[in-house]
Amino acid sequence: MSGEGAIAKHCLEDPLCVEIHDFASLAPMMLSNGKPVWRLTKEDTEWQGHVWDQRSAAMGDFKERFFKLAKLAFA
Repeated sequence: MSGEGAIAKHCLEDPLCVEIHDFASLAPMMLSNGKPVWRLTKEDTEWQGHVWDQRSAAMGDFKERFFKLAKLAFA
């Protein structure tokens, strides 16, 4: 398929599907543990206290954003 029909309508209407901020701090951890970022555990990261609280909240946010992106990709 080529032309306008080759692009999903939602991509033409809103080309920005999702924004992912501050992923660089978690990407190496994800790769070294072989897990998606939202499945990293406190033991995987060895983070504690406020750092763990902030980063685990970010991991939950990343999960929501990646799942939203996956839904759009398969729509």
